[in-house]
Amino acid sequence: MHRPKIMRLSLGLLAAMHVLATGQTATISWDVPTPARLPAWMAIELADGGADLSLYGRRAVRDHRELVRELYILRRDYFRATRNVELRQVGISKLRKHATPDNLPVLLEVFRREHPEVRRAMLDLLAEHESAEADTALAWAAVFDSSQDMRNDALERLRRRIAETGGEPSDRVVYVVAQGIKRPDIRTRRTAAQVADVLNIVQVIPHLIAAQVGGGGSAQNERTGDLAWILVGKQRAFVSDLQPVVAESAVAFDPQLSVVTEGVLIRVSDASVVTYISEVHSALVGIASRASGEDLSRFGYDQERWARWYIDEFIPAQRLKTQAAQIGSKAENTPKSTSADLKSDR
Repeated sequence: MHRPKIMRLSLGLLAAMHVLATGQTATISWDVPTPARLPAWMAIELADGGADLSLYGRRAVRDHRELVRELYILRRDYFRATRNVELRQVGISKLRKHATPDNLPVLLEVFRREHPEVRRAMLDLLAEHESAEADTALAWAAVFDSSQDMRNDALERLRRRIAETGGEPSDRVVYVVAQGIKRPDIRTRRTAAQVADVLNIVQVIPHLIAAQVGGGGSAQNERTGDLAWILVGKQRAFVSDLQPVVAESAVAFDPQLSVVTEGVLIRVSDASVVTYISEVHSALVGIASRASGEDLSRFGYDQERWARWYIDEFIPAQRLKTQAAQIGSKAENTPKSTSADLKSDR
């Protein structure tokens, strides 16, 4: 049995797409594009080198120690150990003064475990900021935060922000969601896939194709011998020996019984585990079906079939749509001849 391989969208994916399927591995050729042909969000990903986004706020806290000290004082004076709503509102108004682009990750890290009213106010500050940095912070909270309420609140504000700006998520938002889908832990994969579905992020379809199935390692490792065995058979008893017992005026026999087994013995020498992540699969089907205009649930978890559709059907169709849009845009910008122009030519 071949061990499954998880497809990772990186420069290696651009050279070859490894498709995970139960019991088999398929490799599909892909021409390596020049940097000019790379989508901007993918260029960000490659330049980033796979930085751990779980450290997003912690790195900011480390780099802004003076700001962190001021925010802790603000939290102590206005938010901690108080149920005074008016006092919290004063603290929130003071918090607004610190909401600059560089400070947003610090605010998110310091206040994301505060009272729900404070957390929601902080998320409102991010949404009102209307910047790429704020959208990045909202996307991070929607994907990586440990609190489900925090993730839901951040996603709702991010969804409204994207709707107000034309319905297309920025490259930074796409990058954060793509990194979440690629995470090894199942919870983050599920959350990131659901965020991608809500925001309809078509760019992460290759990530979803790979992440809908998770492969475990071999159970054999360094041990020797079989993991287990299974016997399917019948056992029959027979007399294998007979000892006579003789006494005065008496004779007896002492039979020895043995058992013979016939059937099939199955030896289990190695094993691997495949996890089907339904939330990721559901997000993939939803995004891909909306983008293609047809129901693609028939593909199931067949990653080889998904990869063939993505490369052979979806990408060419998207390319044709782009070309048609460019032609339409050129036609609109071309000046039209008027009747006066025609008369002057005559």
